[in-house]
Amino acid sequence: MKKIELHPEAEEDIEKAVNYYEDRRSGYGNKFLDNYVNSTDLIRTFPEAGTQYYEKVLFITLKDFPFSVFYLTLVESIFVLAVIHDRRKPGFWLDRLRDIHV
Repeated sequence: MKKIELHPEAEEDIEKAVNYYEDRRSGYGNKFLDNYVNSTDLIRTFPEAGTQYYEKVLFITLKDFPFSVFYLTLVESIFVLAVIHDRRKPGFWLDRLRDIHV
């Protein structure tokens, strides 16, 4: 199985979402995080399971939350570019692709 690597801004995306849901209802931040981990476990096992979004960028939607994980399948890892609410402006985070070399 490939390891998961996170773009620094993807780490921030996750932290903000966890805090948002935890502030709304106790325990929901952890539920969000559990769903994220389950999704990345699926991606690690089946890297091509996601839907193509842009060029080599794939995405998978979290269960029970309106968020998607956008990622690249690299030779030795899965690189998570963004974990974004589904109603955000599409592709606003694509500039994060400049920070990696495929």
